[in-house]
Amino acid sequence: MWNKERIIREMRSRGCRITEQRKILIEIIIKNKYHCSKEIYYEALKQDPSIGMATVYRTINVLQDMGILKKECSMSTQTAGWDFGCDMKCRIAYSGGAQAEEREDAELYEQIKGFLQQRGYLRGKDFRAVILVDG
Repeated sequence: MWNKERIIREMRSRGCRITEQRKILIEIIIKNKYHCSKEIYYEALKQDPSIGMATVYRTINVLQDMGILKKECSMSTQTAGWDFGCDMKCRIAYSGGAQAEEREDAELYEQIKGFLQQRGYLRGKDFRAVILVDG
């Protein structure tokens, strides 16, 4: 699992400047799950009003390039978010009722993988799936 110090070391080793603004953004991203860069930006503004949207975008892009931060997209709901260090390959989120529930489903993952391989979409690559079930 990635922590703030490890991320900063990795960014430095790749030649990235580590500013106080970047440290704030890394901490915000690690501690919370946000669905868009604007949410991160507004949270960062509370701590440092000098942080600009461009800094947020650049930091997110660096973390994605490093493989630390993975972007999740859901075409059916047209939402996007970031998955920070999640080890699950197939996460199913159930909503409805009083509480949302998340769980991993390895069997469903294998079925989806087989389907995608049959259709030629994977070509030796791995994937992650996020399935939202409205109830």
